[in-house]
Amino acid sequence: MAGGIWVIGEVDGAGALTKLSGEAATAARALGEAGGREVVGVVVAGEPDAAASLAVFLPNVVAVRAPEAAGRAAAAVVAARVAALAAAADPRPAYFLL
Repeated sequence: MAGGIWVIGEVDGAGALTKLSGEAATAARALGEAGGREVVGVVVAGEPDAAASLAVFLPNVVAVRAPEAAGRAAAAVVAARVAALAAAADPRPAYFLL
């Protein structure tokens, strides 16, 4: 099967999943069902407890603890961690929703 769709869950300053991430997960789930692709959620945060919130929308969620992301703009940390996960994935993801 071709690569899946990964939804990168955004975490707000309080550590909660953003509303936009839930909406992206809903759209990704519909795209995955229509195209026969696996959909995976990924949450990278100092304390990735928001992964449980993303799991409400998606059956497969990966939580990555990244202490260096706590209390700061985490885009660079998230990008590096997601790139490493994607490089190791088999098959590699075909699409990312942020």
